[in-house]
Amino acid sequence: MYKYGFLFAVCCFLNIAIAQTSSLNILWDPNSEPDIDKYKLQRAVNSTTSFSDFTEVSHPQTSASDNSVTPGNLYAYRIAAINDAGMISTYSSPVLIGIPGIQLTISTISTGSDTSIALASFLNDPDHDLSDLQLSFSQETNLSVTQQGDDLVITPVPLNYQGPASFNIRAEDPDGFYDRKTISFDFNEISQSTFTVTIPAIDFDEDRSYAIWMDSCVAHSDYSDDQISWSFSAGSDLDYDYDAAARIVTVSSAVANWSGQSSITATATAPNNASRNADVEVTVAPVNDAPVANINSLNIEFDPANNLIDLKDYAVDVDNDPEELSWNFWGFSHFNFEWANAAQKIVRIVPLDTVRNESGFFRVADPANAADTAQVAIHVTGIPVYTFEVNIPNKTFPEDQ
Repeated sequence: MYKYGFLFAVCCFLNIAIAQTSSLNILWDPNSEPDIDKYKLQRAVNSTTSFSDFTEVSHPQTSASDNSVTPGNLYAYRIAAINDAGMISTYSSPVLIGIPGIQLTISTISTGSDTSIALASFLNDPDHDLSDLQLSFSQETNLSVTQQGDDLVITPVPLNYQGPASFNIRAEDPDGFYDRKTISFDFNEISQSTFTVTIPAIDFDEDRSYAIWMDSCVAHSDYSDDQISWSFSAGSDLDYDYDAAARIVTVSSAVANWSGQSSITATATAPNNASRNADVEVTVAPVNDAPVANINSLNIEFDPANNLIDLKDYAVDVDNDPEELSWNFWGFSHFNFEWANAAQKIVRIVPLDTVRNESGFFRVADPANAADTAQVAIHVTGIPVYTFEVNIPNKTFPEDQ
């Protein structure tokens, strides 16, 4: 296989009728080998590796035209020489050509003010930054067009003009390739956008939560619900969690067992940075929680005078004071329960006999009769040991009596 070298260049034909880069002329230096028959040109579009055969040119011609180029695309070309025996050289290094592309479409614009359009939203160049492109405007009809930083700014002339308008825009890269388009549209009367946020008052029970789908709370005449972003601030008694993907906010109390009133503020922001706030009242209703009995065993003495049990130490109720709780006992046959101070929930446990251990049940209830029951084992210590003396006299009786 022969190996040949090339000097390679690409020029552009400018088709004045459509006023943009529409053709590329590919040029290369002739190969000096005496048996060269032709050249094979390959092309890749928006790639530097996926080449396909484009055309073959007989030697000594050293140029070819590509009349199927489209603005906004990157074109890569490489060439190889073929001799009389059909042997082909290695391909040359590719030459890359990017053509600027304008994809701007406007149907209507509100009159009365400037309209800014980001260049990046409609302009691209595969091998240059947008800042490298030279923009120019012409044939401005009923408007003025300027480039301000990274934006295209359109102003109606006069400012309150309503009706058709148009302009030409041309984007040229440092290599001289360019795209050009005529943009036509209408200036319309300024539309009064409507943007409302409505969130009803929130009510939920203590230790619960409340979820709101924010799409159901917003309406905008110019933007869809999923284009609206949300932020929140809540009172110190509340927490919230916002799922931006689902657009659902879940409100809950900040601490367990809290009930009362607070508020949360929801802020909706549209893509044009307009925003609306909604202050929402939040009511967390109290829920009666049952008391919890924290007792499973008691050690008492045989002497009832020493068996005063303060039951306030053996129950927890987040809604009521210990003195407001009531107690009941059952399942015990060897103990009596006597109130030493019923108001203070102090009970005396009286052993009825010398049985040391027995299990039964303690039930604690709040004023609403929400209750908890615990099985309790009672163990008695200090049972006295009694000694008895029994005297049996000797007895004598006859045989077989």
